[in-house]
Amino acid sequence: HLSFDEYQVLQFNQDYLRRALNVEQIEIHLTDGNDNETAGVSTVEDIIPGKPLVHFRHEASVTIRLINRQPYTSNFEWSLPIMNGDTIEQL
Repeated sequence: HLSFDEYQVLQFNQDYLRRALNVEQIEIHLTDGNDNETAGVSTVEDIIPGKPLVHFRHEASVTIRLINRQPYTSNFEWSLPIMNGDTIEQL
C-alpha cells in the first residue's frame, strides 16, 4: 500500500508530464472497474500500486501553419496541430 494517492499525483502533474513526454494530451483513468475506458484493457489485473499501466496511441490531427509577415520579429512561423475535441484553452 502506498502512502500517497497515485491518481491525485498524476492528475496534479499532468501538464508537466505532457510537456516532458512531448505529447499533446494525457488521459488518466482509474482502474476500479467503474471506468468504461479500462473495460477493454486486458491487463487490468496486472496493474498494482506503484506500477501504473501506460498506453500510448496516435490520433490524427490537422496542422495549421501560422506565418508572421511582420518584419523584425522573432517568431516567423509556427505550426499548430489540432486534434478532434480540442478546445481554445487546449490550443
